[in-house]
Amino acid sequence: MSKVFSTDHFDNDDWAKYLILSFLESKGYEVWVNPDRFGIDLLAKRWGKKFQFEVEVKHNWQGVFFPFERIHFSARKLKFVDLDSETWFVTLNDEKTRAVFIDGEHLLSSPIIYKDTKYTQNEPFVEVDIHWGIFRALEEG
Repeated sequence: MSKVFSTDHFDNDDWAKYLILSFLESKGYEVWVNPDRFGIDLLAKRWGKKFQFEVEVKHNWQGVFFPFERIHFSARKLKFVDLDSETWFVTLNDEKTRAVFIDGEHLLSSPIIYKDTKYTQNEPFVEVDIHWGIFRALEEG
């Protein structure tokens, strides 16, 4: 059972995509918010290639260091992996000062697990080894 859409959660965290948009622009990407509100968060171009980024905040990651050996993404987000674009899943810490980037290929090749959350029971998640992550400080220029 997937989590029911929450307007409150969306309103509290959706603005984080603008932090990633600014970060990517500082790295030379041409980035824009996806006009499809139900699609992946950000679309981008660089080096003549298409990219896309899904952004979320993990509130139980506080501080600089990621405290877990694996990172979980709702399995429903697998639909965002697109063969025509390089797809990245970006998770920010609670303070929104650090981010970990996981590419779509590693999401597709990782196992699906089922777990209970405070919102759902037996929800499918993709479990990715954190060593596949690329960590960045968002203050980097």
